[in-house]
Amino acid sequence: MKKIFKRMAVLILSLMLAFTVPLSVEAKGTGSFSSYVNSKGLYYKKMPKQYRQGYKMGKKQFKSQSWQTYEMSYDILYGKDWFLQDHTAIYGYTAGALSVQQAKQTYKAATRLAKKAKGKSSQYKKALALHNALINNTSYMSGQYSGQTAYEALVCKGSVCAGYARAYKLLCDICGIPCYCVYGNAGGGLGGGGAHQWNVIKLNGQWYEVDVTFDEGISQNGTISKEFFCLSTAKMSSHVTSNGMGSYHQRCGLDTSTEQFNRVVPVANGTKYQK
Repeated sequence: MKKIFKRMAVLILSLMLAFTVPLSVEAKGTGSFSSYVNSKGLYYKKMPKQYRQGYKMGKKQFKSQSWQTYEMSYDILYGKDWFLQDHTAIYGYTAGALSVQQAKQTYKAATRLAKKAKGKSSQYKKALALHNALINNTSYMSGQYSGQTAYEALVCKGSVCAGYARAYKLLCDICGIPCYCVYGNAGGGLGGGGAHQWNVIKLNGQWYEVDVTFDEGISQNGTISKEFFCLSTAKMSSHVTSNGMGSYHQRCGLDTSTEQFNRVVPVANGTKYQK
C-alpha cells in the first residue's frame, strides 16, 4: 500500500513540474505597456542607490502626467533621468517625459515592429530582424523633439541617431534582449564627426555594439547594411567597411547624466559575428 502511495506522490510531483517549469529558458520581454512602465530595467540595477527615490518619483510623475523638469534635489533629478533611460518609450527630450498618450503610441508602434522578430531561431536573428525593421520604418531627419525620441523614430518615422538608438533599445526590451544606449562621438565616411548615440546588446552571454543609424545611412537599393551590427567595442572604435569606408566611434559622456550612464555600459568583447 505504501508503495502505491509513493508512486502516486511521484506521479503528482512530476505532473506539477511539467506544468510549472518552462520547456526552454528565454529572456523575458516587457509585456503590456503597464508592465513596461512599472518594470525596473538594466539601468536601475546599476545606478547609484541614492537615485532610487528619484527613479520612483519619475514613474509617479509620468503616470500622473505631472512631470517636473526641475527638482530641488539633484538625486531626485538624476534618478528621474535614470528612469527615462530605462524607459525610452517615455523619454521626451527637453520636455522630460512624453504624455501618456504619446508614450502609449510609441510602445504600440514598437510592439507592432517587434513582431518582425517573432519566430526567429536565435537571439542574433531576432536582434538583426529588429535592426532591419527599424531601418525600413524610419528615415534620418529631425522633428518635434529634434529627432531625439523613440516616439519620432517609431510613430513619426523620422529621427536622428538618438531616436534610432532609443527606439532600438525599446524594441530589444520588448523582445527580451538586454540593451543599453551608448553616448559619444562618431564620424568618418558618412560625413563630419560629432555627438552620436548607438547601442550595446547582449547575445548568448556576449556584448556587441550596434549602430542602426550608420547602417541606415549606407543601406541602398533595397539592401540593408549590417556593417555596424554586432561589432566589438574595439572594432567599432575604428572600423573600415567592406567597400573601404572608414569610421570611428568614441564613447564619452555629453553631460553629467550621460557620463554616468556610460559608466555602467559594458565593453563589447563579442567577436563571433564580425567579418
